[in-house]
Amino acid sequence: MPASTASTSATVHTTSGAVRGVVIDGVHTFRAVPYAAPPVGPLRFAAPQPPERWDGVRDASAFGPTCPQPPGSGLYPQTTIAGDECLHLNVHTPSPGGSGLPVLVWIHGGGMALGCNADAWTQGERLAARGVVVVAINYRLGVDGFLSLRDAVPNRGVLDWNAALMWVHDNIAAFGGDPGKVTVGGQSAGSFACLTLLADQRTSGLFRRAVAMSGIPFNLSTQAEADIQAEELAARLGVERTADGLASVPYDRLFEVQLELAPLAGIVPTDPALKVFADMARWNLWLGPVPDGEVMPVEPLTGIAAGAGAAQELLVGSTVNEMDSLMEILAGGIDRATAVAALAGIGLDAPAIDRWFEARGDCPPAEVLGAALTAINITRPVQTAAEARFAAPAATFVYEVAWQPPTPLRAVHAIDLPYMFDTTDADGVALMAGGEPPPSLTKDMSSALVGFVTDGDPGWPRYNEVDRATMSFDLPSTVRHDPGRVVREVFGPNNHRR
Repeated sequence: MPASTASTSATVHTTSGAVRGVVIDGVHTFRAVPYAAPPVGPLRFAAPQPPERWDGVRDASAFGPTCPQPPGSGLYPQTTIAGDECLHLNVHTPSPGGSGLPVLVWIHGGGMALGCNADAWTQGERLAARGVVVVAINYRLGVDGFLSLRDAVPNRGVLDWNAALMWVHDNIAAFGGDPGKVTVGGQSAGSFACLTLLADQRTSGLFRRAVAMSGIPFNLSTQAEADIQAEELAARLGVERTADGLASVPYDRLFEVQLELAPLAGIVPTDPALKVFADMARWNLWLGPVPDGEVMPVEPLTGIAAGAGAAQELLVGSTVNEMDSLMEILAGGIDRATAVAALAGIGLDAPAIDRWFEARGDCPPAEVLGAALTAINITRPVQTAAEARFAAPAATFVYEVAWQPPTPLRAVHAIDLPYMFDTTDADGVALMAGGEPPPSLTKDMSSALVGFVTDGDPGWPRYNEVDRATMSFDLPSTVRHDPGRVVREVFGPNNHRR
């Protein structure tokens, strides 16, 4: 990023104590502000508890620790800090002495097992410079956050999201934000989190809008499945499926077995194409939130279809090549007959398969299967989430990222993040985008995000059953009507639970 000027920020008083951060190019940034006590010892598998109060002024100038996760999982050096005090958040504000500013609470992705709030692609300074207070949270991941234990509260990561939102409600006015103008947003697993929160009537007073980018909670395990999976993990570790049992295992061994049991861990390029495709098409989030009837009362899409979140606006979308390249890399040499058999293996009949091939034009068979994975795992679930809200009084807005960088990955999963956050000069973006991304695309997408967070209007018509208006971010960006029709017709009316 270009050189910036930094100085010490104003002091802000939170409910736990005072914090002082840094000012970078006019934006006040407060990092690693605790919203809950460190999840260690008896609190490791417990519901989040309030942080202890501190005296004096806490230094909030540096990034804080990540929640425990497999080593080497951070994209950037600052994302690999170890430490106990991982339940914290970063706040970017243009005016800590102001009031009434809209707020974006960002929940990072990473499959519920990786990531943190220090990701360079989603730093909020530039959105804050445009009048939005941006809050980015950490939460417990993997086994600590989501493994089903016999004697521990379930869905601990979900409880962390709730605790962070409650902290924002109680404290954001001190940073210039309006607790009545909060939007939750996230990408991939973070998007999953936002829709989970939208479906929970108990959180409805903590935010008024949601942004869900490329992640829909359609592939959850049932409680019975989660218990079986947890028993297998505990058995491999040689411990009981209890808080004490898991706490007795060193993290390096825990992560080793966690990765071994991941649903896609066994896929290798030498596997038959049909197996690779079938495994990816039936993938489920085995170590993530589970509808337990308590912390998570129902499956999110079921709750949304029943009217949960109907009074809150939703911005939802995806990229056009989310997962395409996976099949192209792993099964690039397959023929049409193999691709047809793979599609038939997941339940598509001959007319649907012919329609899908016809829609893909002259694409090689591996690309046809790759596009099917994107449709099954991302595009169709996004449609399902939007369709579940046709009768909602609050608007739903749908987008797609159609611009394809000149790289083999094209408009791949997560490429939209630096456009939305206006961080295209961050490390790694040029490599993913094949050079400097088009400035107009960044302007279009970040303006849409700021507009939605500010007043619920990203700049195009709401999604409805008649024309299904969708903003297609491209060169130029334009509104298209029902661009996902073929996906909807080929992959069925209800793809959120296979």
